[in-house]
Amino acid sequence: MHRRGSIKQVRARFGNSLKFPIYAYTSKGPYLLQGPGFDELEELDVRWLFKNRGGSALVESGVINRDIGVFREKYAWPARIWRTILAVGGISALGGAILSVIFDRIARRCFGW
Repeated sequence: MHRRGSIKQVRARFGNSLKFPIYAYTSKGPYLLQGPGFDELEELDVRWLFKNRGGSALVESGVINRDIGVFREKYAWPARIWRTILAVGGISALGGAILSVIFDRIARRCFGW
């Protein structure tokens, strides 16, 4: 129970701005973990890492290092800037298109253009 409490605390502190993976490290298979504890970990969006499943600690550390690399790329400042630029550009384009239609209809109705 202590471990789940720790994951809850990390999630509560960082919320959706979490910039690193959290793992549930266990030797039990997912079919043995069914129940409220399993459901709670799934809700906390943890990644599962099973002991000795990949064959060695080297494989497990490789999985962790790969996931850290993915998180770094996802949250690196250039990626965030491009996502922001695309979001703002998309919203601006949509807003401009809507305003264009509105003004076109006003001009046609009021001024007969």
